Amino acid sequence: MALAYQGLSEMFQLPKNRILIGEVYYHKFHRFLVANDTYSHISDRGQFYAFELREPFETESNTSPIRFKYVYFLDEALASRASYAATMYFGTPMLLELDMDKAAPPPEDNDNATESGAVALPVVNDGSVLQSAVRSAIAERCSRFLDNPSKRLAEPDTYKNWWHQDAPDRQVEPPPYTLYASRSGTFVRDTAMLMDPDEVGAVLPSEYSYIWVSLNSLNKRLFYDDAAAKTEEIHPSASDSLEAEKCVSLDDCLKLYTDTETLGKKDAWHCPNCKRFQCATKKIDLWSLPPVLVCHLKRFSYERHYRSKIDTKVDYPVENLDLRQWIIQPDYGQSTKYNLLAVAHHFGGLGAGHYTATAFHKPSNAWYYYDDCNVHKCVTRDELVAKSAYVLVYIRSDLSSSSKIPDTQ
Repeated sequence: MALAYQGLSEMFQLPKNRILIGEVYYHKFHRFLVANDTYSHISDRGQFYAFELREPFETESNTSPIRFKYVYFLDEALASRASYAATMYFGTPMLLELDMDKAAPPPEDNDNATESGAVALPVVNDGSVLQSAVRSAIAERCSRFLDNPSKRLAEPDTYKNWWHQDAPDRQVEPPPYTLYASRSGTFVRDTAMLMDPDEVGAVLPSEYSYIWVSLNSLNKRLFYDDAAAKTEEIHPSASDSLEAEKCVSLDDCLKLYTDTETLGKKDAWHCPNCKRFQCATKKIDLWSLPPVLVCHLKRFSYERHYRSKIDTKVDYPVENLDLRQWIIQPDYGQSTKYNLLAVAHHFGGLGAGHYTATAFHKPSNAWYYYDDCNVHKCVTRDELVAKSAYVLVYIRSDLSSSSKIPDTQ
């Protein structure tokens, strides 16, 4: 990693000891890389973030950073299910840096934030910080993607009810999230400490290194802007390697599915004529089509010793999916057009996951999102054509009415 630190130092005109590179896995910091780390154990699908630090940090020795608070975003509904531990987190983690030389209390306007996402917090004593300083820092950094008026304007009645749900006379909008702190990097509600905003002067002890920004399903829908959360300045040298952020079409998937494939030596075919194993070719074609078409997207890959989730977004049509070009039967007489009927979504990885669904409700001529007992009407196309799509269910267009939804953003 020495070259990475050197390159970042030259690019941003910063000393190497004021840069810290973190590897993010499942929306949490997996580890922090120092200059003498090698590239041999880095996955091709790893996500890496470089933070500008306010104070120098020794990156030459393999020492874990101890002067930071790690901020993770938590889905409150999934956090209540222990079996879905790997799926309860979302978004990009943040790093809060303790300013060991600056005494509390911090200024109200929180001028300690750096553009890179590292925020300096004044220390009370022995590494402890005021909870109010943590709340101010998180509020400042989250304002860009937790304050999307267009999402709330799409559901004005829901937003009004949310505003007054527990305080009819409320005049100031409350934060759309709850803050917890813990000693462990895995969230466990029973051991986490609630950071109550009403406790003036409350201190966060030094051993509580992990901060959890918890949103329930309603707040996440009304406030969280996933696109804004991912708005980052991408250097041109990295543009070709950001596979996870690319988008492919369903036609691209069908083309790959029907392409001719040459089998490798490990999958060699035993020829009945020469009695030898041959690297034969195989091809899949479509002869006819069913009334209900189920498309199962390949979401998992196996590479050497790694197994990983494929998060590439697939753009699929809601109406008029035409498969005519893929049918090889001459004079095929059935309709080849389909309308989307339902989508199964998958969150998580191979070890644990959570499934939700989006389905068209014919009596109301509307789309709904189903997450266990939580159901809400879809108001944007992004809720239906989502990165989390795993299984697509289509019905032949001559058997169904229109399943179109408003193309609002």
